[in-house]
Amino acid sequence: TVPALASVSGLLQVAALLGL
Repeated sequence: TVPALASVSGLLQVAALLGL
């Protein structure tokens, strides 16, 4: 458990969605 990984993953997903 490293919350940071989940946070970064979430940001990447949001960025990808916005990129679409």
